[in-house]
Amino acid sequence: MADESLFALVLAQARATPDATAVRQWERAESYASLLGRAGALAATLPAGGTGLVGVCTERGVEMVVAVLGCWAPALATSRWTRRTRGTGCGTW
Repeated sequence: MADESLFALVLAQARATPDATAVRQWERAESYASLLGRAGALAATLPAGGTGLVGVCTERGVEMVVAVLGCWAPALATSRWTRRTRGTGCGTW
């Protein structure tokens, strides 16, 4: 497991427990399925081949986690993302 990326670990956990809480900040909580769905929606707005560098400017919290995961996703082709997230409950976009 030491050689797996954070992204791969999040996907694996989402497959195992899509409705479990993935991230929490005070009273706000986001499930793995919701987190990956929102990250995927953000990723869909970015070029499929990746953009090189993407800046993220937000306060620490749920939105930052969504942004970081979403920025990693365009490096993967959308169809590959869809295959990898199948079974997580996050749907497709």
